[in-house]
Amino acid sequence: MTSPKVTVAIPTYQRGAVLIDTLKSVLKQEFEDFEVIVVDQTKGKTKEIDPFLRQTDDGRIRYFAVTPPSLPAARNFAISKSKSDIIIFIDDDVILEKNFIGQHYHLHTSRNDIKAVAGRITHEGSEPSEKLFHFDWFGFENHSFNFPEPQEATAFQGCNFSVKKEIAEKLSGFDTNYTKSSLREESDFAFRIRKEGYKIWYEPKATLYHLWAPSGGCRIHKPQRDSLSFYENDLYFSLKTKPAVVWPVVLSVKYLRYVSARSMPVYIQRTKLFLKGLRYAISRKFSGKVIIQNPVD
Repeated sequence: MTSPKVTVAIPTYQRGAVLIDTLKSVLKQEFEDFEVIVVDQTKGKTKEIDPFLRQTDDGRIRYFAVTPPSLPAARNFAISKSKSDIIIFIDDDVILEKNFIGQHYHLHTSRNDIKAVAGRITHEGSEPSEKLFHFDWFGFENHSFNFPEPQEATAFQGCNFSVKKEIAEKLSGFDTNYTKSSLREESDFAFRIRKEGYKIWYEPKATLYHLWAPSGGCRIHKPQRDSLSFYENDLYFSLKTKPAVVWPVVLSVKYLRYVSARSMPVYIQRTKLFLKGLRYAISRKFSGKVIIQNPVD
């Protein structure tokens, strides 16, 4: 049996009906030579999935219930199960343009210098950005992936990117030290791709609509600067991507921006979160852990 040309990988966690809408969107693609790998981290698995799989009866969907929950570990699980040379990662709450998969596939097969592709992301109320998303020198986000012009990119967003499987395996996949919200896990992966000398290309024709489901997934239900996982992951990313000689400067600037508040109690609370997050980041930098997901019977 011939292997599919593309794998569409969908990590999911407590999303239910919106996951089904995403799968329906994938199955309507004009490009049809693909497999779908659903990595379900929901405890007891997503109840809506079995009726959908029976009704759809599409052999291209491969479903795995796994534990423990971890977004980067779910990506690694999908890489290990992929039968294709090209893997597209999308979120479980997106709607794809009809030739979404075809656009990713075309870039990978027409340009030998491209090893990863970032796609365009729109959502309710979003306006085209003046520039493509990038991090500044300190690691702060600028602009978005709703940008109209193709060009070389320095990053991608987790809900819309693709990579050659051989590159993902060479880099040992995603870093599972990014936990809870897993913020920056895909940015870390993009950083390592470029550090190895490979090119990331942004293709606005590979467009999807992000539904931003209000619950499930890695959604944080509070401002980022009031969330411990934000500091843990963001500061870990800083330590990994910056040389140690500039850590004091980067961390000082981030501290001043992140903890600022008009209220002294909020300032104190954010300072505590920053310091806890920094302790976590340092411990993971020097004694990291690897999370491996296992299928659930």
